[in-house]
Amino acid sequence: MGGYRLIDTLTAIGSEHENTVTEAVLDGASFVFPANFFVPGKVIKWECLIEVIDSNSTDTLATVVYLGPTTLTTAVASFGAVDAADADCIHLMGTIQAHDVDGSGTLVSIVEGSDLAGSGETEGTETHFSRQTTIDFTAALRLEIGVDWSVAHADNEVACVLWYVTEVTS
Repeated sequence: MGGYRLIDTLTAIGSEHENTVTEAVLDGASFVFPANFFVPGKVIKWECLIEVIDSNSTDTLATVVYLGPTTLTTAVASFGAVDAADADCIHLMGTIQAHDVDGSGTLVSIVEGSDLAGSGETEGTETHFSRQTTIDFTAALRLEIGVDWSVAHADNEVACVLWYVTEVTS
């Protein structure tokens, strides 16, 4: 019977990304798959919850999911800027499947993102599909969540409060 093997998890809330308009990897929301980790058919599932700790007025937050060999380089899902209010959350989850896994292999991913109001109601959901056909599986691959505020302000604070990566087992 199949199941899941936990390969990465958040053990404490990540440091806040705040007061900047420079995109950065959200602390606690990244994992590096080592070189040659993937085999044909391997499936990875991951989930992330980002909480707006504090927001200035109508400033917006953009979120991007990256999967590539170097930091913040290969976007597989880009979610438009959302008007972020205090206690709002962005819920992201995705599935990755490797196909041919050589120096120029294929990787398919699907990512779903939901903008959740502080009350827990879903304000909108987007789904993104990506097929990357030149992945070098002989090198390390980085799964990362990038965030970027529209305005640098001391009251613009966001943090990763949930993160895990699992391998689907047979």
